[in-house]
Amino acid sequence: MRNTYESLQASITTMEIQASTRDTMNNQYFPNIPTLILEEQPLEQFNKFAQNRVSTLDTDNAQLNNNITQLQQKLEHMVLQQKVTISELNAQIDELQDIVTSKTGEIKYIQREKECEIQALMNQLEECTNGLFAEQKNPNQADLANVLRRIKAKVNE
Repeated sequence: MRNTYESLQASITTMEIQASTRDTMNNQYFPNIPTLILEEQPLEQFNKFAQNRVSTLDTDNAQLNNNITQLQQKLEHMVLQQKVTISELNAQIDELQDIVTSKTGEIKYIQREKECEIQALMNQLEECTNGLFAEQKNPNQADLANVLRRIKAKVNE
């Protein structure tokens, strides 16, 4: 009797260990599978669960791929817009640089013209002054005033 009891106790302990091991394995590898499903009709229920899970994962994967594609398209569109904007800005910068170069050239040309005119007036003034000192007469004040007015007008331009 004692042997039978110990034998039954050992069998129960072994079954409990097996059940515990099975539950641990199920929870580790199949955490979403209810334990009752595995105990009732293991293969059919597991196949149903696995098919449903695969179907759900396929749907989720398809949705994620769709989201990724949409995000890639949006990103590509934004990059193209930025490239267009950068190209437009570069074109405007080039245009402005051309205008600045052109205006700088015009300013330098006008400046050279004015310098030549001033030099000519200075030469005229020098000739008048030299002529007056050479004659040692009173200089013609009207001529000097006229030359000075022209010099002032040119300088003010």
